Amino acid sequence: MSLLRKAPATRTGSPTSLKTDIRKLGLFNRMATEGGNTVADHLSQMTGMETEMERPTWR
Repeated sequence: MSLLRKAPATRTGSPTSLKTDIRKLGLFNRMATEGGNTVADHLSQMTGMETEMERPTWR
């Protein structure tokens, strides 16, 4: 399954725009959050220090 769909190429061969399914962006966000939490947990175990992932505040 392709996540990005390229627009038809122009004469120079470059795409004019890229379209992304917004639902897939949500999936990637959840995957990145879960991965960040896993890394924080592993760092806590390795160092004995409490670590946690901070979520960025979007404007």
